[in-house]
Amino acid sequence: MKNRIKNLLAVFLVLTVLVTLVSSCGSKGTDTTNQSSTNTQEQKTGGTAETDVQNPITFTVFTASDDPLKGDAPILQEVAKKTGVTFDFQDAAGQTSEKLSIMLASNDYTDVVMMPRDNLFYQYLESGDLVDLKPLLQEHAPNVYQTFNLPENGSLIDRFTDKNGKLYYLTNDLEVIRSGEKPAEDLEAQDYVEQVLPWHRMLFTLYPEIQDVYGKKINSMDNLYEALKSYKQKYPDKDHYPISMSSTMGGDMLWAGLAMNGYKVLSYGIYGGVYATKDGQKYQYAFKEPEILDFFKYLNRFYREGLMDQEGPIQTDEQFQQKLNTGKVFSMIGSFLPIYDANANFVTADETKSNILIPQKLLAPDVKNQWQFNYAYTGNNAMVVTNKCKDPARFTRFLNWLYSDEGLVLSGWGIEGEEYVIKDGKRDVTPEINAKIQADPDYYLKRGLGIFYNIVNWPVYTSDGQRSTLEYAPFYTSEDGKDPRDVAVTNSPFNWHNDWGGTFWKDYDEVDIYSDAQSPEAQALAQAQALVNDAVCKMILAGSTQTVEQIYKETVSQMETVGISKWEKLINDEIASRRSK
Repeated sequence: MKNRIKNLLAVFLVLTVLVTLVSSCGSKGTDTTNQSSTNTQEQKTGGTAETDVQNPITFTVFTASDDPLKGDAPILQEVAKKTGVTFDFQDAAGQTSEKLSIMLASNDYTDVVMMPRDNLFYQYLESGDLVDLKPLLQEHAPNVYQTFNLPENGSLIDRFTDKNGKLYYLTNDLEVIRSGEKPAEDLEAQDYVEQVLPWHRMLFTLYPEIQDVYGKKINSMDNLYEALKSYKQKYPDKDHYPISMSSTMGGDMLWAGLAMNGYKVLSYGIYGGVYATKDGQKYQYAFKEPEILDFFKYLNRFYREGLMDQEGPIQTDEQFQQKLNTGKVFSMIGSFLPIYDANANFVTADETKSNILIPQKLLAPDVKNQWQFNYAYTGNNAMVVTNKCKDPARFTRFLNWLYSDEGLVLSGWGIEGEEYVIKDGKRDVTPEINAKIQADPDYYLKRGLGIFYNIVNWPVYTSDGQRSTLEYAPFYTSEDGKDPRDVAVTNSPFNWHNDWGGTFWKDYDEVDIYSDAQSPEAQALAQAQALVNDAVCKMILAGSTQTVEQIYKETVSQMETVGISKWEKLINDEIASRRSK
Protein backbone atom coordinates (compact mmCIF):
# COMPACT_ATOMS: atom_id res chain seq x y z
CA MET A 1 0.00 0.00 0.00
CA LYS A 2 2.97 2.29 0.28
CA ASN A 3 4.60 3.86 -2.73
CA ARG A 4 7.91 2.03 -3.16
CA ILE A 5 9.66 4.91 -4.92
CA LYS A 6 8.63 7.35 -2.22
CA ASN A 7 6.88 9.95 -4.36
CA LEU A 8 3.98 10.65 -2.02
CA LEU A 9 3.42 14.36 -1.62
CA ALA A 10 3.31 16.37 1.59
CA VAL A 11 -0.04 16.39 3.38
CA PHE A 12 -0.82 20.06 2.81
CA LEU A 13 -0.45 21.26 -0.81
CA VAL A 14 -0.59 25.04 -1.06
CA LEU A 15 -2.56 26.27 -4.06
CA THR A 16 -1.06 29.35 -5.67
CA VAL A 17 -2.77 32.40 -7.11
CA LEU A 18 -2.76 30.58 -10.40
CA VAL A 19 -5.69 28.55 -9.12
CA THR A 20 -7.76 31.71 -9.11
CA LEU A 21 -6.81 32.24 -12.74
CA VAL A 22 -7.82 28.67 -13.50
CA SER A 23 -11.22 29.00 -11.87
CA SER A 24 -11.97 32.10 -13.95
CA CYS A 25 -11.17 30.10 -17.08
CA GLY A 26 -13.00 26.98 -15.93
CA SER A 27 -15.87 27.18 -18.40
CA LYS A 28 -14.13 26.39 -21.63
CA GLY A 29 -16.91 25.25 -23.92
CA THR A 30 -17.69 21.84 -22.50
CA ASP A 31 -19.58 20.61 -25.55
CA THR A 32 -16.61 21.35 -27.83
CA THR A 33 -13.97 19.78 -25.63
CA ASN A 34 -16.07 16.70 -24.97
CA GLN A 35 -16.50 16.37 -28.73
CA SER A 36 -12.72 16.65 -29.08
CA SER A 37 -12.26 13.79 -26.63
CA THR A 38 -14.78 11.69 -28.54
CA ASN A 39 -13.13 12.40 -31.87
CA THR A 40 -9.72 11.46 -30.52
CA GLN A 41 -11.05 8.08 -29.41
CA GLU A 42 -12.92 7.46 -32.67
CA GLN A 43 -9.86 8.17 -34.77
CA LYS A 44 -7.56 5.84 -32.87
CA THR A 45 -9.48 2.75 -31.84
CA GLY A 46 -7.89 0.41 -34.39
CA GLY A 47 -5.07 -1.98 -33.58
CA THR A 48 -4.40 -4.90 -31.30
CA ALA A 49 -1.69 -5.78 -28.84
CA GLU A 50 -0.03 -7.84 -31.58
CA THR A 51 0.00 -5.03 -34.16
CA ASP A 52 0.81 -2.28 -31.65
CA VAL A 53 4.39 -3.45 -31.22
CA GLN A 54 4.97 -2.79 -34.93
CA ASN A 55 3.70 0.78 -34.60
CA PRO A 56 5.83 2.74 -32.09
CA ILE A 57 4.20 5.55 -30.16
CA THR A 58 5.38 7.91 -27.40
CA PHE A 59 3.06 9.14 -24.67
CA THR A 60 3.87 12.25 -22.68
CA VAL A 61 3.20 11.93 -18.94
CA PHE A 62 3.22 14.63 -16.26
CA THR A 63 4.15 12.82 -13.05
CA ALA A 64 3.42 15.32 -10.24
CA SER A 65 6.68 14.10 -8.75
CA ASP A 66 10.07 15.67 -8.22
CA ASP A 67 11.82 12.44 -9.24
CA PRO A 68 13.35 12.78 -12.73
CA LEU A 69 11.98 9.69 -14.50
CA LYS A 70 13.78 8.78 -17.72
CA GLY A 71 11.82 7.29 -20.59
CA ASP A 72 14.94 5.60 -21.95
CA ALA A 73 15.82 3.72 -18.74
CA PRO A 74 16.91 0.12 -19.49
CA ILE A 75 13.73 -1.53 -18.24
CA LEU A 76 11.57 0.94 -20.17
CA GLN A 77 13.57 0.12 -23.30
CA GLU A 78 12.60 -3.52 -22.83
CA VAL A 79 8.99 -2.46 -22.30
CA ALA A 80 9.13 -0.60 -25.64
CA LYS A 81 10.44 -3.70 -27.42
CA LYS A 82 7.44 -5.69 -26.23
CA THR A 83 4.72 -3.07 -26.68
CA GLY A 84 5.95 -0.37 -29.05
CA VAL A 85 5.24 2.19 -26.33
CA THR A 86 7.76 4.70 -25.01
CA PHE A 87 7.24 7.51 -22.53
CA ASP A 88 8.34 11.11 -22.20
CA PHE A 89 8.04 11.88 -18.49
CA GLN A 90 7.75 15.46 -17.32
CA ASP A 91 8.34 15.91 -13.58
CA ALA A 92 6.99 18.68 -11.37
CA ALA A 93 10.39 19.99 -10.26
CA GLY A 94 8.85 21.20 -7.00
CA GLN A 95 6.04 23.11 -8.72
CA THR A 96 3.20 20.60 -8.86
CA SER A 97 0.29 23.01 -8.27
CA GLU A 98 1.76 25.70 -10.48
CA LYS A 99 2.35 23.42 -13.46
CA LEU A 100 -1.02 21.69 -13.16
CA SER A 101 -2.72 25.08 -12.95
CA ILE A 102 -0.93 26.37 -16.05
CA MET A 103 -1.85 23.27 -18.05
CA LEU A 104 -5.48 23.62 -17.05
CA ALA A 105 -5.65 27.36 -17.78
CA SER A 106 -3.92 27.07 -21.15
CA ASN A 107 -5.50 23.79 -22.29
CA ASP A 108 -1.94 22.63 -23.03
CA TYR A 109 -1.75 19.15 -21.53
CA THR A 110 0.45 16.12 -21.70
CA ASP A 111 -1.23 12.94 -22.95
CA VAL A 112 -1.49 11.58 -19.43
CA VAL A 113 -1.45 13.57 -16.18
CA MET A 114 -0.68 12.22 -12.71
CA MET A 115 -1.94 14.55 -10.02
CA PRO A 116 -2.82 14.74 -6.32
CA ARG A 117 -6.52 14.35 -5.58
CA ASP A 118 -6.93 17.82 -4.09
CA ASN A 119 -9.12 20.79 -4.97
CA LEU A 120 -7.26 21.36 -8.23
CA PHE A 121 -8.05 17.78 -9.23
CA TYR A 122 -11.75 18.60 -8.88
CA GLN A 123 -11.31 21.42 -11.38
CA TYR A 124 -9.73 19.02 -13.85
CA LEU A 125 -12.75 16.73 -13.53
CA GLU A 126 -15.05 19.66 -14.35
CA SER A 127 -12.95 20.99 -17.25
CA GLY A 128 -14.38 18.87 -20.06
CA ASP A 129 -10.82 18.13 -21.16
CA LEU A 130 -10.57 14.54 -19.96
CA VAL A 131 -11.23 11.29 -21.79
CA ASP A 132 -13.95 8.93 -20.49
CA LEU A 133 -11.96 5.80 -19.69
CA LYS A 134 -14.87 3.44 -19.02
CA PRO A 135 -15.64 2.32 -22.60
CA LEU A 136 -11.94 2.19 -23.44
CA LEU A 137 -11.13 -0.04 -20.49
CA GLN A 138 -14.09 -2.28 -21.18
CA GLU A 139 -12.95 -2.83 -24.77
CA HIS A 140 -9.18 -2.62 -24.62
CA ALA A 141 -8.21 -3.33 -21.00
CA PRO A 142 -10.73 -5.79 -19.57
CA ASN A 143 -8.19 -7.13 -17.05
CA VAL A 144 -7.74 -3.66 -15.60
CA TYR A 145 -11.46 -2.91 -15.62
CA GLN A 146 -12.45 -6.15 -13.91
CA THR A 147 -9.68 -5.92 -11.30
CA PHE A 148 -10.43 -2.31 -10.40
CA ASN A 149 -14.09 -3.05 -9.97
CA LEU A 150 -13.86 -6.09 -7.72
CA PRO A 151 -15.59 -5.49 -4.35
CA GLU A 152 -12.39 -6.71 -2.67
CA ASN A 153 -10.62 -3.69 -4.18
CA GLY A 154 -13.36 -1.24 -3.32
CA SER A 155 -15.38 -1.46 -6.57
CA LEU A 156 -13.22 1.39 -7.82
CA ILE A 157 -14.74 1.74 -11.29
CA ASP A 158 -18.18 2.26 -9.77
CA ARG A 159 -16.72 4.46 -7.04
CA PHE A 160 -14.85 6.73 -9.47
CA THR A 161 -17.66 6.97 -12.06
CA ASP A 162 -19.45 10.32 -11.89
CA LYS A 163 -23.20 10.96 -11.84
CA ASN A 164 -23.24 11.09 -15.64
CA GLY A 165 -21.69 7.64 -15.94
CA LYS A 166 -18.26 8.95 -16.96
CA LEU A 167 -14.98 7.59 -15.63
CA TYR A 168 -12.33 10.28 -15.88
CA TYR A 169 -9.59 8.87 -13.69
CA LEU A 170 -7.89 5.86 -12.18
CA THR A 171 -5.52 5.86 -9.23
CA ASN A 172 -2.03 4.62 -8.38
CA ASP A 173 -0.20 3.23 -5.33
CA LEU A 174 -2.88 0.71 -4.28
CA GLU A 175 -2.04 -2.99 -4.36
CA VAL A 176 -5.04 -4.80 -5.82
CA ILE A 177 -5.97 -8.46 -5.96
CA ARG A 178 -7.74 -10.37 -8.72
CA SER A 179 -10.72 -12.67 -8.48
CA GLY A 180 -9.98 -15.65 -6.24
CA GLU A 181 -6.86 -14.17 -4.67
CA LYS A 182 -6.45 -13.41 -0.98
CA PRO A 183 -5.10 -10.08 0.33
CA ALA A 184 -1.39 -10.10 1.07
CA GLU A 185 -2.08 -9.03 4.67
CA ASP A 186 -4.94 -9.41 7.14
CA LEU A 187 -4.73 -5.91 8.54
CA GLU A 188 -7.63 -6.30 10.93
CA ALA A 189 -6.18 -9.36 12.69
CA GLN A 190 -5.52 -8.71 16.37
CA ASP A 191 -2.22 -10.58 16.06
CA TYR A 192 -1.17 -8.77 12.89
CA VAL A 193 2.60 -8.31 12.67
CA GLU A 194 3.52 -5.14 10.81
CA GLN A 195 6.65 -5.74 8.75
CA VAL A 196 7.33 -2.29 7.34
CA LEU A 197 7.26 1.07 9.06
CA PRO A 198 3.66 2.11 9.77
CA TRP A 199 1.97 4.21 7.14
CA HIS A 200 0.80 6.60 9.79
CA ARG A 201 1.52 9.78 11.75
CA MET A 202 3.11 9.05 15.11
CA LEU A 203 6.17 9.38 17.30
CA PHE A 204 9.42 8.09 15.82
CA THR A 205 12.61 7.74 17.86
CA LEU A 206 16.23 6.94 17.07
CA TYR A 207 17.53 3.45 17.77
CA PRO A 208 19.88 2.46 19.38
CA GLU A 209 19.93 5.91 21.02
CA ILE A 210 16.60 5.26 22.78
CA GLN A 211 18.13 2.19 24.39
CA ASP A 212 21.06 4.20 25.69
CA VAL A 213 19.23 7.26 27.01
CA TYR A 214 15.89 5.82 28.16
CA GLY A 215 16.08 2.03 28.18
CA LYS A 216 12.43 1.25 27.41
CA LYS A 217 9.65 2.01 24.95
CA ILE A 218 8.01 5.44 25.05
CA ASN A 219 4.27 4.99 25.55
CA SER A 220 3.09 8.40 26.77
CA MET A 221 3.90 12.08 26.49
CA ASP A 222 5.29 11.99 30.02
CA ASN A 223 7.62 9.14 28.97
CA LEU A 224 8.66 11.22 25.97
CA TYR A 225 9.42 14.23 28.17
CA GLU A 226 11.71 12.14 30.37
CA ALA A 227 13.45 10.61 27.35
CA LEU A 228 14.04 14.03 25.78
CA LYS A 229 15.60 15.30 29.00
CA SER A 230 17.89 12.29 29.13
CA TYR A 231 18.98 12.83 25.54
CA LYS A 232 19.62 16.53 26.23
CA GLN A 233 21.70 15.62 29.25
CA LYS A 234 23.82 13.30 27.14
CA TYR A 235 24.13 15.81 24.27
CA PRO A 236 23.96 19.36 25.70
CA ASP A 237 25.46 20.94 22.56
CA LYS A 238 23.40 22.82 19.98
CA ASP A 239 23.99 20.29 17.20
CA HIS A 240 21.85 17.56 18.75
CA TYR A 241 18.07 17.84 18.90
CA PRO A 242 15.93 15.88 21.36
CA ILE A 243 12.90 16.53 19.12
CA SER A 244 12.51 18.45 15.88
CA MET A 245 9.91 19.34 13.25
CA SER A 246 9.28 21.57 10.24
CA SER A 247 6.88 24.46 9.78
CA THR A 248 4.54 22.39 7.55
CA MET A 249 4.00 19.45 9.92
CA GLY A 250 0.92 20.85 11.65
CA GLY A 251 -1.55 18.51 9.95
CA ASP A 252 0.57 15.46 10.70
CA MET A 253 0.91 16.51 14.32
CA LEU A 254 -2.86 16.93 14.64
CA TRP A 255 -3.28 13.41 13.30
CA ALA A 256 -0.74 11.96 15.74
CA GLY A 257 -2.10 13.92 18.68
CA LEU A 258 -5.63 12.66 18.20
CA ALA A 259 -4.65 9.08 17.33
CA MET A 260 -2.97 8.75 20.71
CA ASN A 261 -6.25 9.89 22.28
CA GLY A 262 -8.26 7.09 20.69
CA TYR A 263 -9.64 8.99 17.70
CA LYS A 264 -10.01 7.63 14.21
CA VAL A 265 -8.44 10.27 11.98
CA LEU A 266 -9.04 10.80 8.27
CA SER A 267 -8.28 13.38 5.61
CA TYR A 268 -10.57 15.22 3.22
CA GLY A 269 -10.03 13.85 -0.28
CA ILE A 270 -6.52 12.46 -0.15
CA TYR A 271 -4.62 15.53 1.04
CA GLY A 272 -6.78 18.07 2.80
CA GLY A 273 -8.41 18.97 6.08
CA VAL A 274 -7.94 16.40 8.81
CA TYR A 275 -11.17 15.26 10.47
CA ALA A 276 -11.69 12.84 13.32
CA THR A 277 -14.25 10.76 15.17
CA LYS A 278 -14.39 8.65 18.31
CA ASP A 279 -17.79 7.08 17.84
CA GLY A 280 -17.87 6.69 14.04
CA GLN A 281 -20.97 8.91 13.92
CA LYS A 282 -19.87 12.50 14.48
CA TYR A 283 -16.93 13.89 12.49
CA GLN A 284 -15.21 17.17 13.33
CA TYR A 285 -12.23 19.16 12.11
CA ALA A 286 -9.32 17.70 14.06
CA PHE A 287 -8.06 20.94 15.59
CA LYS A 288 -11.36 21.45 17.40
CA GLU A 289 -11.15 18.23 19.40
CA PRO A 290 -10.38 19.27 22.99
CA GLU A 291 -7.49 16.84 23.52
CA ILE A 292 -5.43 18.72 20.95
CA LEU A 293 -4.87 21.57 23.38
CA ASP A 294 -3.14 19.32 25.92
CA PHE A 295 -1.04 17.78 23.15
CA PHE A 296 0.29 21.18 22.10
CA LYS A 297 0.88 22.18 25.68
CA TYR A 298 3.37 19.34 25.84
CA LEU A 299 5.08 20.49 22.63
CA ASN A 300 5.23 24.03 23.96
CA ARG A 301 6.80 22.77 27.18
CA PHE A 302 9.42 20.93 25.13
CA TYR A 303 10.22 24.17 23.32
CA ARG A 304 10.35 26.38 26.42
CA GLU A 305 12.68 23.94 28.19
CA GLY A 306 15.08 23.72 25.27
CA LEU A 307 14.12 20.18 24.27
CA MET A 308 12.52 21.16 20.94
CA ASP A 309 14.78 22.25 18.09
CA GLN A 310 14.53 26.04 18.38
CA GLU A 311 14.39 26.38 14.59
CA GLY A 312 11.87 23.56 14.22
CA PRO A 313 8.57 25.48 14.08
CA ILE A 314 9.91 27.86 11.42
CA GLN A 315 12.25 25.71 9.32
CA THR A 316 11.47 24.22 5.92
CA ASP A 317 10.93 20.55 5.18
CA GLU A 318 14.32 20.45 3.48
CA GLN A 319 16.11 21.93 6.50
CA PHE A 320 14.38 19.48 8.81
CA GLN A 321 15.24 16.52 6.56
CA GLN A 322 18.90 17.54 6.47
CA LYS A 323 19.04 17.52 10.27
CA LEU A 324 17.19 14.22 10.49
CA ASN A 325 19.63 12.61 8.05
CA THR A 326 22.60 13.43 10.30
CA GLY A 327 21.41 11.04 13.01
CA LYS A 328 21.43 13.88 15.53
CA VAL A 329 17.65 14.19 15.89
CA PHE A 330 16.37 11.87 18.61
CA SER A 331 12.66 12.07 17.82
CA MET A 332 9.90 13.60 15.74
CA ILE A 333 6.09 13.43 15.73
CA GLY A 334 4.57 13.34 12.28
CA SER A 335 4.50 11.55 8.96
CA PHE A 336 6.47 8.44 8.03
CA LEU A 337 7.83 10.08 4.85
CA PRO A 338 10.93 11.80 6.27
CA ILE A 339 11.62 8.65 8.29
CA TYR A 340 12.01 6.53 5.18
CA ASP A 341 14.42 9.07 3.70
CA ALA A 342 16.49 9.35 6.87
CA ASN A 343 16.73 5.58 7.37
CA ALA A 344 17.92 5.18 3.79
CA ASN A 345 20.54 7.89 4.28
CA PHE A 346 21.84 6.49 7.56
CA VAL A 347 23.32 3.40 5.90
CA THR A 348 25.45 5.47 3.54
CA ALA A 349 27.77 6.76 6.30
CA ASP A 350 29.87 4.76 8.76
CA GLU A 351 28.92 6.95 11.72
CA THR A 352 25.17 6.43 11.21
CA LYS A 353 24.92 3.02 9.52
CA SER A 354 23.60 1.35 12.70
CA ASN A 355 20.93 4.03 13.23
CA ILE A 356 17.26 3.50 12.44
CA LEU A 357 14.21 5.56 13.34
CA ILE A 358 11.44 3.37 14.77
CA PRO A 359 7.81 4.00 15.77
CA GLN A 360 6.56 4.32 19.33
CA LYS A 361 2.91 3.79 20.26
CA LEU A 362 1.86 6.78 22.33
CA LEU A 363 -1.34 6.49 24.37
CA ALA A 364 -3.03 9.16 26.46
CA PRO A 365 -4.14 8.23 30.00
CA ASP A 366 -7.03 5.72 30.03
CA VAL A 367 -6.79 5.18 26.26
CA LYS A 368 -6.44 1.50 25.37
CA ASN A 369 -5.85 1.62 21.63
CA GLN A 370 -4.37 3.90 19.00
CA TRP A 371 -6.10 3.70 15.62
CA GLN A 372 -3.54 3.68 12.85
CA PHE A 373 -5.63 4.31 9.74
CA ASN A 374 -8.68 3.44 7.68
CA TYR A 375 -7.35 0.98 5.11
CA ALA A 376 -10.33 1.48 2.82
CA TYR A 377 -7.70 3.05 0.62
CA THR A 378 -8.61 3.79 -3.01
CA GLY A 379 -5.18 4.83 -4.20
CA ASN A 380 -3.08 7.95 -4.02
CA ASN A 381 -2.62 10.19 -7.05
CA ALA A 382 -5.13 10.28 -9.89
CA MET A 383 -4.21 9.32 -13.45
CA VAL A 384 -6.19 11.14 -16.12
CA VAL A 385 -5.99 10.89 -19.91
CA THR A 386 -6.48 14.28 -21.57
CA ASN A 387 -8.06 15.22 -24.87
CA LYS A 388 -4.54 15.86 -26.16
CA CYS A 389 -3.72 12.14 -25.98
CA LYS A 390 -2.59 10.79 -29.35
CA ASP A 391 -4.33 7.45 -28.97
CA PRO A 392 -6.32 6.76 -25.78
CA ALA A 393 -7.25 3.26 -26.95
CA ARG A 394 -3.59 2.42 -27.46
CA PHE A 395 -2.79 3.68 -23.98
CA THR A 396 -5.47 1.53 -22.39
CA ARG A 397 -4.20 -1.50 -24.32
CA PHE A 398 -0.83 -0.77 -22.78
CA LEU A 399 -2.42 -0.79 -19.32
CA ASN A 400 -3.90 -4.18 -20.12
CA TRP A 401 -0.43 -5.45 -21.03
CA LEU A 402 0.89 -4.10 -17.72
CA TYR A 403 -1.59 -6.37 -15.94
CA SER A 404 -0.26 -9.45 -17.79
CA ASP A 405 2.43 -11.60 -16.18
CA GLU A 406 4.92 -10.32 -18.74
CA GLY A 407 4.12 -6.72 -17.89
CA LEU A 408 4.08 -7.26 -14.14
CA VAL A 409 7.40 -9.11 -14.02
CA LEU A 410 9.28 -6.75 -16.32
CA SER A 411 7.92 -3.63 -14.62
CA GLY A 412 7.99 -4.87 -11.03
CA TRP A 413 11.02 -7.18 -11.05
CA GLY A 414 13.14 -5.82 -13.87
CA ILE A 415 15.38 -7.77 -16.19
CA GLU A 416 16.34 -11.35 -15.37
CA GLY A 417 20.03 -11.56 -14.52
CA GLU A 418 20.17 -7.86 -13.67
CA GLU A 419 17.50 -7.38 -11.00
CA TYR A 420 16.52 -10.98 -10.27
CA VAL A 421 17.27 -14.65 -10.88
CA ILE A 422 15.11 -17.77 -11.03
CA LYS A 423 15.66 -20.27 -8.20
CA ASP A 424 13.61 -23.46 -8.18
CA GLY A 425 11.04 -21.80 -10.38
CA LYS A 426 10.76 -18.74 -8.11
CA ARG A 427 11.92 -15.20 -8.76
CA ASP A 428 14.46 -13.99 -6.22
CA VAL A 429 17.39 -11.64 -5.74
CA THR A 430 20.90 -12.62 -4.73
CA PRO A 431 23.12 -10.93 -2.14
CA GLU A 432 25.11 -9.46 -5.02
CA ILE A 433 22.02 -8.00 -6.70
CA ASN A 434 20.79 -6.63 -3.39
CA ALA A 435 24.17 -5.01 -2.71
CA LYS A 436 24.05 -3.36 -6.13
CA ILE A 437 20.57 -1.99 -5.50
CA GLN A 438 21.33 -0.79 -1.98
CA ALA A 439 24.53 0.95 -3.08
CA ASP A 440 22.61 3.42 -5.25
CA PRO A 441 19.64 5.30 -3.75
CA ASP A 442 18.53 6.15 -7.29
CA TYR A 443 18.80 2.61 -8.64
CA TYR A 444 15.06 2.22 -9.23
CA LEU A 445 14.84 5.52 -11.07
CA LYS A 446 17.90 4.91 -13.21
CA ARG A 447 16.79 1.45 -14.22
CA GLY A 448 13.09 2.29 -14.59
CA LEU A 449 12.15 -0.32 -12.00
CA GLY A 450 8.68 -0.03 -10.50
CA ILE A 451 7.88 3.09 -12.52
CA PHE A 452 4.38 2.00 -13.44
CA TYR A 453 3.39 1.49 -9.82
CA ASN A 454 3.37 5.29 -9.93
CA ILE A 455 0.94 5.29 -12.84
CA VAL A 456 -1.77 2.79 -11.96
CA ASN A 457 -2.83 0.53 -9.07
CA TRP A 458 -0.79 -2.65 -9.13
CA PRO A 459 -1.77 -6.34 -8.80
CA VAL A 460 -0.24 -8.01 -5.75
CA TYR A 461 0.45 -11.31 -7.49
CA THR A 462 1.32 -12.77 -10.86
CA SER A 463 -0.84 -15.66 -12.04
CA ASP A 464 1.47 -18.26 -10.45
CA GLY A 465 0.88 -16.79 -6.97
CA GLN A 466 4.28 -15.11 -6.67
CA ARG A 467 4.48 -11.48 -5.60
CA SER A 468 4.59 -9.04 -8.49
CA THR A 469 7.29 -6.72 -7.17
CA LEU A 470 10.93 -7.23 -6.26
CA GLU A 471 10.55 -5.83 -2.72
CA TYR A 472 8.87 -9.11 -1.74
CA ALA A 473 11.61 -11.38 -3.04
CA PRO A 474 12.19 -14.40 -0.75
CA PHE A 475 15.70 -13.08 -0.14
CA TYR A 476 14.33 -10.23 1.96
CA THR A 477 12.76 -12.59 4.47
CA SER A 478 15.95 -14.61 4.79
CA GLU A 479 18.58 -13.88 7.42
CA ASP A 480 20.95 -12.56 4.75
CA GLY A 481 18.34 -10.26 3.29
CA LYS A 482 16.99 -8.62 6.42
CA ASP A 483 18.09 -5.13 7.37
CA PRO A 484 20.61 -5.76 10.18
CA ARG A 485 19.31 -2.69 11.98
CA ASP A 486 15.78 -4.08 12.02
CA VAL A 487 17.10 -7.45 13.16
CA ALA A 488 18.76 -5.71 16.11
CA VAL A 489 15.51 -3.89 16.95
CA THR A 490 13.41 -7.05 16.60
CA ASN A 491 15.69 -8.91 19.00
CA SER A 492 15.56 -6.11 21.57
CA PRO A 493 12.92 -4.80 24.00
CA PHE A 494 12.18 -2.17 21.35
CA ASN A 495 10.62 -4.58 18.86
CA TRP A 496 7.67 -2.59 17.53
CA HIS A 497 6.38 -5.02 14.89
CA ASN A 498 3.82 -6.63 17.21
CA ASP A 499 2.47 -3.38 18.63
CA TRP A 500 -0.01 -2.53 15.90
CA GLY A 501 -2.47 -5.41 15.75
CA GLY A 502 -6.05 -4.17 15.96
CA THR A 503 -5.18 -0.63 14.92
CA PHE A 504 -6.76 -0.71 11.44
CA TRP A 505 -10.35 -0.32 10.33
CA LYS A 506 -12.07 -0.35 6.94
CA ASP A 507 -14.94 1.95 5.99
CA TYR A 508 -15.21 3.22 2.39
CA ASP A 509 -18.01 5.59 3.37
CA GLU A 510 -15.52 7.75 5.27
CA VAL A 511 -13.00 8.36 2.46
CA ASP A 512 -12.68 10.27 -0.82
CA ILE A 513 -15.01 13.14 0.01
CA TYR A 514 -14.69 16.13 -2.32
CA SER A 515 -16.46 19.38 -3.14
CA ASP A 516 -16.04 22.13 -5.70
CA ALA A 517 -12.92 24.15 -4.90
CA GLN A 518 -14.97 27.34 -5.08
CA SER A 519 -17.78 26.09 -2.84
CA PRO A 520 -18.37 27.77 0.54
CA GLU A 521 -17.33 24.53 2.27
CA ALA A 522 -14.01 24.28 0.43
CA GLN A 523 -13.30 27.97 0.93
CA ALA A 524 -14.01 27.65 4.65
CA LEU A 525 -11.65 24.67 4.86
CA ALA A 526 -8.86 26.56 3.08
CA GLN A 527 -9.18 29.50 5.45
CA ALA A 528 -9.37 27.24 8.50
CA GLN A 529 -6.27 25.33 7.45
CA ALA A 530 -4.34 28.57 7.08
CA LEU A 531 -5.39 29.57 10.58
CA VAL A 532 -4.38 26.19 12.01
CA ASN A 533 -1.00 26.11 10.29
CA ASP A 534 -0.25 29.51 11.78
CA ALA A 535 -1.59 28.55 15.20
CA VAL A 536 0.46 25.36 15.45
CA CYS A 537 3.72 27.26 15.16
CA LYS A 538 2.55 30.02 17.49
CA MET A 539 1.42 27.57 20.18
CA ILE A 540 4.74 25.75 20.16
CA LEU A 541 6.67 29.03 20.30
CA ALA A 542 4.43 30.59 22.97
CA GLY A 543 6.05 31.93 26.13
CA SER A 544 3.59 30.33 28.54
CA THR A 545 0.86 27.72 28.89
CA GLN A 546 -1.68 30.50 29.25
CA THR A 547 -0.66 31.91 25.88
CA VAL A 548 -1.05 28.47 24.29
CA GLU A 549 -4.61 28.32 25.63
CA GLN A 550 -5.36 31.81 24.37
CA ILE A 551 -4.04 31.06 20.85
CA TYR A 552 -6.03 27.84 20.72
CA LYS A 553 -9.31 29.44 21.79
CA GLU A 554 -8.87 32.36 19.42
CA THR A 555 -8.09 30.04 16.52
CA VAL A 556 -11.15 27.86 17.13
CA SER A 557 -13.28 31.01 17.28
CA GLN A 558 -11.78 32.30 14.03
CA MET A 559 -12.40 28.92 12.39
CA GLU A 560 -16.06 29.16 13.29
CA THR A 561 -16.17 32.68 11.90
CA VAL A 562 -14.84 31.57 8.50
CA GLY A 563 -17.42 28.80 8.41
CA ILE A 564 -15.64 25.54 9.24
CA SER A 565 -18.96 24.17 10.50
CA LYS A 566 -20.18 24.24 6.87
CA TRP A 567 -17.35 21.92 5.87
CA GLU A 568 -18.01 19.66 8.86
CA LYS A 569 -21.66 19.46 7.84
CA LEU A 570 -20.59 18.44 4.32
CA ILE A 571 -18.43 15.64 5.74
CA ASN A 572 -21.14 14.36 8.08
CA ASP A 573 -23.92 14.64 5.51
CA GLU A 574 -21.93 12.82 2.85
CA ILE A 575 -20.99 9.95 5.14
CA ALA A 576 -24.58 9.64 6.39
CA SER A 577 -25.89 9.69 2.81
CA ARG A 578 -23.54 6.92 1.74
CA ARG A 579 -24.49 4.76 4.71
CA SER A 580 -28.19 5.17 4.03
CA LYS A 581 -27.92 3.60 0.57
